[in-house]
Amino acid sequence: CLGIVSRGLGRRGRAYLQHGAMALLLDNLDEVVPRGAVAQALAKVTRLFPETKIVAACRRSALPPFLDSLGTSELNVAELALLEGEQMRLLVESHLELEAARALWERITARGLLEVASNPFALWRLVSVWEQQGEAAEVSDNRGQIMSAYVRCLLARAPNGADAAPLRAARGRQALAAWAFTMTRSHLTARPREEAVAEFTALLGGRREEGRLSLESAVVCKVLTYAACSLVGPTLYLRFDRRELQDLFAAEHLAQGRGEVDVGALVKDAEWGWEPIILLTGILPPSERLEWMSRVLASTEDPVLLLSLIHI
Repeated sequence: CLGIVSRGLGRRGRAYLQHGAMALLLDNLDEVVPRGAVAQALAKVTRLFPETKIVAACRRSALPPFLDSLGTSELNVAELALLEGEQMRLLVESHLELEAARALWERITARGLLEVASNPFALWRLVSVWEQQGEAAEVSDNRGQIMSAYVRCLLARAPNGADAAPLRAARGRQALAAWAFTMTRSHLTARPREEAVAEFTALLGGRREEGRLSLESAVVCKVLTYAACSLVGPTLYLRFDRRELQDLFAAEHLAQGRGEVDVGALVKDAEWGWEPIILLTGILPPSERLEWMSRVLASTEDPVLLLSLIHI
């Protein structure tokens, strides 16, 4: 909407903005590309309409550059709160049949997973997996296994027709994993659609139609999503539906090529590199975890910090 604001709204809309009667709601602000252009657009709006309130959802690490661009330090921060026991139980019961809800809640409490379930996103994944798999669902504090089970649910829920087939195929999933890892290493969370198609085409050996179909398949499965950005022009972007999905597929790429990937670069990348490493540690079978952990430990100057972050 800021792109529209910069070109001029109707008379009524401009009046609302000038009198502070309209708020701009910006979700995933830190995941919009390019960041510099977004910050400039926000600064322009605050100059044109100083009474306008901006409500943004983003990671804490993204706040300083935007505040600098806006020329202000005034900020009211509200952090996502962890759920309490009764809230968790009510959420489970609101999304599952009563009998299934009681069974999942008993599993969570019996295994001492209230701390894990207090995270709304983690609890939603547990509910989604339980809804599809019932008693056979993975319910543990192993985030890698829970995320893998959740992605399998997404793929299983997609239509059984040809639209979902490319992502279910090994080539499509491997290309998606390589794409996720490349974006993570480059600190990106979205790519213009045409550039994403070209990148997928290259990953699949130059077959453009296969690259396009693989991306569309990931959208059908709700692994990827389209995001329009009018802040810097009418550009259609492709991004993972959640940053956690990007982290998981990046971890899968690590699993496919652990011998070739420079683990040291990830270990040193405090903001972006840790999550794929943590998730991969959970994905690997026990027989392979020690070999992987040895490589990671050899790449860090602070093994105590590393072991405090990763549960073996």
